[in-house]
Amino acid sequence: TGRSKPLDIRSLKKGEGIQVALYGMLIHALGVTDVTAGYVIPEHPFTSDQLTLQTINGEQKIWRTLADMQDTGVFGMRRVVRAEYVRALPLPLATLHIPEETLQLKWELTHSTDE
Repeated sequence: TGRSKPLDIRSLKKGEGIQVALYGMLIHALGVTDVTAGYVIPEHPFTSDQLTLQTINGEQKIWRTLADMQDTGVFGMRRVVRAEYVRALPLPLATLHIPEETLQLKWELTHSTDE
């Protein structure tokens, strides 16, 4: 992963280690009762207390948000990423410019109150 620190609850709340936590939940769903999840990092020996199943399951806000994103298909942010005449930040490819009209149309289609 390129991480230099073990996984903990603070990292999970920042969105780091979500996939590892989801694998922990999957293993539990397959019948394993004592589940711990974390990173194996050369600089640190693996410790089984990085994330426990109790800790993973305790973060319901994260899992509800992911479920909502899956159910609604609404991802990302709806705002200007960078001003036109401001020095650009090094942002990932996923933040390339999308015309405001396209964003507005998608917003209307995905947030329609008509059933």
